[in-house]
Amino acid sequence: MAESTIEFQDSSALTLESNCEQEEPKNELIQLIEVVHGNVSRKNRSFLMSFKRDAIAFAEKTTNRCAAKKFKVDGKRIREWRQNKELIIEACEKGIEKHRLKGAGRKVAHQAMEEELVRWYKEQKSSGLLVSRRSVMEKARILYDEMCDDETKKGQFFASAGWLQKFQHRYGLSFREKKINNPQAESPSNVSMVDEIDSHITHVLKQE
Repeated sequence: MAESTIEFQDSSALTLESNCEQEEPKNELIQLIEVVHGNVSRKNRSFLMSFKRDAIAFAEKTTNRCAAKKFKVDGKRIREWRQNKELIIEACEKGIEKHRLKGAGRKVAHQAMEEELVRWYKEQKSSGLLVSRRSVMEKARILYDEMCDDETKKGQFFASAGWLQKFQHRYGLSFREKKINNPQAESPSNVSMVDEIDSHITHVLKQE
């Protein structure tokens, strides 16, 4: 009996896949028409929570592939929605129909590195040390290379000014730049030279 049950499940799965294959040409034609006529921008499409819920339910009854073809989305989207199933259902129950769940979008790149950078920043501040933008950018590059497991990607994080601004905003940090006003003007050699010139001018004036 156990063997016959397994055979039944396998044949059912094959039937579902077969149905998906039969619907594929029609779905592709519809998608092509929609894109050509500007009705749908597949790259920038957004979906309501109820739409995601229905897609999840259909995928659970069939397969992710069948659901992707029926709802005209990428299979990756179906997998992501199923991973966030509980949040999506909860949003539907609360009547929330916004397109994106809070925290379900793309994660901040290099998040582990940024968290370690924030810890370093706080240590510097607690020690009374000055933390400049340049020092933060340099430390970020060092941490990235230390934490990166892929040797081919080391040295590829440049810690640009744009990244620094977003990083500062994300964590509510503030940086202070030390102001240096003509540092050479107060050097011992310059001070002695000024005194010597003043002394010479005073001597000349007395002779006159």
